[in-house]
Amino acid sequence: MKPRVTIVLPSYNRYPFNALCLRALEKQTVDLSTMQVILVDDASTDETRRLRHYRPPYPYQYVRNERVLGVARSRNVGLKRAKGDVLVFLDADMIPEPNYVKFQLEWYRHDERSVVLAGTEGSKLYSVLVPGMKRGQIRQIVKLYRERDIVRERIDGALNGGERMDDGQLRSALRSLKRPIPLLSANELDDSIRMNAFSTPKSTKVNLLAAALGRRLRDSPIAWMGCPGNLAVGRRLLRTVGGYDPDFVGWGTEDVDLAYRLYRAGARFVVDDRVKRYHQEHAPPPNKKVEWQKNKMLLLKKHPVLEVAVRSLNEVGAFDYALVDRIVREAYALRRRSPAEFAKFEAASVAMLHEILRLKSKGRRPNRLLERSRIAARKRRRLKGVRNRMEATGEFPHLVKLYDFLVSL
Repeated sequence: MKPRVTIVLPSYNRYPFNALCLRALEKQTVDLSTMQVILVDDASTDETRRLRHYRPPYPYQYVRNERVLGVARSRNVGLKRAKGDVLVFLDADMIPEPNYVKFQLEWYRHDERSVVLAGTEGSKLYSVLVPGMKRGQIRQIVKLYRERDIVRERIDGALNGGERMDDGQLRSALRSLKRPIPLLSANELDDSIRMNAFSTPKSTKVNLLAAALGRRLRDSPIAWMGCPGNLAVGRRLLRTVGGYDPDFVGWGTEDVDLAYRLYRAGARFVVDDRVKRYHQEHAPPPNKKVEWQKNKMLLLKKHPVLEVAVRSLNEVGAFDYALVDRIVREAYALRRRSPAEFAKFEAASVAMLHEILRLKSKGRRPNRLLERSRIAARKRRRLKGVRNRMEATGEFPHLVKLYDFLVSL
């Protein structure tokens, strides 16, 4: 039988998290014979190779890259082998709830242009204790240990011979870990009470976007900004935009790039609160911040437009989804009314927003953006005229606010 859905799991050094993810997929409520799963091992150096011998009740492929390709290219490796009409991209450190795939497929039946995002409830799951966890993660584990008996029993049994520890002892034990210590078994992955006991709330882009826009999210021109790496999309639509861009290497932003291209191709982004998953907490990649900053610069280079560049407001603590939604709506209205005026405003705004990213990447405070953007005095006067005419109409208050903010830095 031809698979209806293909789940692609890119994975680099995520054992045993990826093994638990695969076991969680065994518990999906769809017909497992129609669910193809492809694990793309990105030349891992841990025990991920063991999963080539995994024999689940669904069609499964283990694919190993000969060298590290990165998450974007690894997802494309899976895409090339996909047989399902719907692609579900799931990070290998995720634990999906049993109805995860079922609810995503329901949207695709109604509209093949749907891109389904997991709901607003995010969770950090401590399924395995691993070396290298950061201070905030250790703080959360200590809190769970204090408040939840089952967590305390599992950790005491694994780390201290069943004896209870004080906070200092536990922190010391966690910092001294030499190998992964499992806290949850595969048999518990469909037990929501047990899973929640080992979890803490996680704020996500989807959380913030949905809270800010409410009902306006459905037709928002920035709905794509809430798109994480975990999504469901029709194979036909995905191939229309060419899959993931292989130029994005290292951590982050390849998902934002794909989401924007899907939006431009006519995708409809859907947030379904029934679609739930847990993120298994682990040590973060060592070069995460540097790689992320580099990829944000690449994103703006590839898409030098206002609706993408405005994300740079994040770098100066001025990003707000409700504000950005209004900015982009007004930008589209200005483009329809006066393409020439919009072109001047967009070019200058994108240049200043690019400068914010460039300066932050060098560890410098963004300031004197007009000057640094090399906008000539004559063009500055014209730009100020555009700004004043927008204000005079009363129809573009958020574009005016954006301009005033950027030139004030």
